[in-house]
Order: sequence, then structure tokens, then C-alpha cells
Amino acid sequence: MTTTTAKKRYTVQEFLALPDDGVERWLINGELRENEPELPGVPMTIRNRFHSSVMSNIAISIGIWRLLQPKPRGTILCGEAGIVFPPPIVDTFGVDVAYVSPEVNASQHAESQYLEGIPSLCVEIISRTDSYLKISEKTRRYFDGGVAIVWIINPYAQTVTVFTSDLHPMVYDINKQIPVHPSMPGYSPKVLDFFE
Repeated sequence: MTTTTAKKRYTVQEFLALPDDGVERWLINGELRENEPELPGVPMTIRNRFHSSVMSNIAISIGIWRLLQPKPRGTILCGEAGIVFPPPIVDTFGVDVAYVSPEVNASQHAESQYLEGIPSLCVEIISRTDSYLKISEKTRRYFDGGVAIVWIINPYAQTVTVFTSDLHPMVYDINKQIPVHPSMPGYSPKVLDFFE
């Protein structure tokens, strides 16, 4: 007789209590996922210059739009910012860039290092080590958590794939402009601006 041992299911609290030891971790539907550091002995994720440049350009683009909004304004998070989705979703993971509405921003606890709530926009920038399965699963979980818009940025092909909960994904190249979404009124960036 063969028996299989079930994988441990983690709560968000158990996940947040794990050590900060340089291992990239995220929690998807209560299941712990881990990536070892890219360089042995280096306790941080090393990003290449293409990834870093695109991340900066996106944050600047959103930042310019944000400054034109009335107060209170939302917040921009970047650099694997941690997100804890509200129950019953049991997901916690880092995002390359996120825009957080003023309402979600106002609900944060001063002592929390993670965003507790649902961003309006989540942006994932593909790196050479990302698998299609990992990116697809993360995109699906963002929508399960209630995110309105997800962008998957390919810095090598210079494209942005835009996912919204009510539409099929649309791919935009450097000759296009991303259409306005109701959760970020008036924000319609040129794709080229992310890659220049």
C-alpha cells in the first residue's frame, strides 16, 4: 500500500513568519513556492539592467499621472513589493510594480511591511528565468484576488500584454498606446515610453 504525504498548507501569518534569508518566496492558494537566490551567498534577487530600466520607466510613467490626480493620491510600489490579499484568498507574493488606489492606501496599518489589500494595477516584467507557467499562474491569482488590471511586460520583445478581468488579453507593441481603464482614469501610456 502506497500513501502520499500532503503538502503543508500555510496561512498568511505562517508565511509572513518565515525567515528573510534571501530565498524568494510566495504563497499561492496556501501553497509555499520558493526560488533559491540567483547567486549563491547573495541574499537578494539580482535583476538585469533591462528589467531595472523598464521597472523605473513604468514607475515614472505612473508617477507623472499620479501627480495630476486630486488628493488623496494612490501609491506606487515597485521592486518585488509584497502583497497580502484579503481572505478568503491565501496568496502572498511580490510584484514588480503596482499602483494602489487612495482607498486601499488609506486602509494600511502603519506597522505592516506588506500591502494588505488589492492593487488596481499589477505589473510583472518577464526575466529570462521566468517560466510561462509561473507568469500565467501569478496572473490568474491576481484576478482571483480582485486586481483590475495586470500587465505582463516583455523587455526583450518590447511588448505589453494587458489583462483585464472582463476582456481577453491584448498585446501592445512600441507603436501603440495602452487604453484607459476605469480604475486609473486618464492614464493611457505609450508603450515606447517604457523601453526608451
